[in-house]
Amino acid sequence: MLRFSFGCIACHCLKTWSSTPVLNMQGSCHHCCIQPLDRQTNLQERKRLLSFVVVGGGPTGVEVAAELYDLVREEMGQYYPLICKDAKVRLVELQDHVLSTYDRKISEYTSKLFSRHVLCDSCDGVSGVSCC
Repeated sequence: MLRFSFGCIACHCLKTWSSTPVLNMQGSCHHCCIQPLDRQTNLQERKRLLSFVVVGGGPTGVEVAAELYDLVREEMGQYYPLICKDAKVRLVELQDHVLSTYDRKISEYTSKLFSRHVLCDSCDGVSGVSCC
């Protein structure tokens, strides 16, 4: 089980069961890209600030992870090319493969596409997210 720790949980988590936080994702990503610039952070801190975790490898989680990657690496990368290359998207799934309710071929195809851009952790759960 994974446990993530970082400051101010309300500032960092977007829950997708409500449409309002999802609509604010672009603004949140923009903030995450600007923060390393403002604070003149070192490489390790920049990578920490630009690490995104999507919990759940179902259809919504897979779509959010793909869109988040596109948003941060491609769209935000146009404005912040020097720091967006350090951005990482990680998808955490409790089952042994993503899209476990779909045909295995779809899951394998998705995993193959993600292998180039999104780190997939299968058979991992998240036991909690806490503040530092």
